[in-house]
Amino acid sequence: MKLSVLSSFFLCLFLGVCGSTAYPAESGYQYPEIVPTDVSFDSQTGEIKYSLPEDALVRLRIGIAKGGPLLRNLLDWEPRKAGSHTEQWDFTDSSGLVSFGKRPDYMLIIACLPTDENKRQSYDSPIRGYRKVPRFEVEFPDADMDNGMAQISGNTDVPVRIMIDARDIKWLNESQFEIGMYLDNTFLMEDEQGVNPFNYELNAKGLSKGRHTLTVNVVGYEGEIGTVSIPFFVK
Repeated sequence: MKLSVLSSFFLCLFLGVCGSTAYPAESGYQYPEIVPTDVSFDSQTGEIKYSLPEDALVRLRIGIAKGGPLLRNLLDWEPRKAGSHTEQWDFTDSSGLVSFGKRPDYMLIIACLPTDENKRQSYDSPIRGYRKVPRFEVEFPDADMDNGMAQISGNTDVPVRIMIDARDIKWLNESQFEIGMYLDNTFLMEDEQGVNPFNYELNAKGLSKGRHTLTVNVVGYEGEIGTVSIPFFVK
């Protein structure tokens, strides 16, 4: 099944990354938006195709539709030449340790910026989030570990800790950020006032025994979004 690129409106609903459309100023030139064409995303093979009208910095995000999480920043403002391109997603997170499998409701979000910094200063586009995505770690601080996977009891509340990388916390605090959590790709909670470290009590009561996945999205209010998924095992 091939999925097309998302519309700008749906992009706003899913990730909140759209800003107001820039209108031409009475003085000064605005560089026109770089719009990729021939965009397709095959959710069964992970193959992504697109064409660029000029050299650009490209950001590719992959998530789950209808309120699901952002799963992967496949490209994070990486340079690509004008012309046709093919990228490959292996259905895993950035660590390669969590496989999300094949499903029909994946979404692709593609955005482009001029490679020239001067052109970016006058770029006519609703795109936000010009920085690289925020880096952070997620852990179950009180859980036993077995082969790198947290082992938790299914009849209690389990502490979860999110720690923003020291290289990113300053600008995240300045722009403000929120944290969203998803359990097995289903929305769990969000906090619009992100802090570092962020602590949460996961209610594991009622979770079936076996492997589960916790996905965390750290969303900067200027549009940057980081994502981390960690597997855990309910005993």
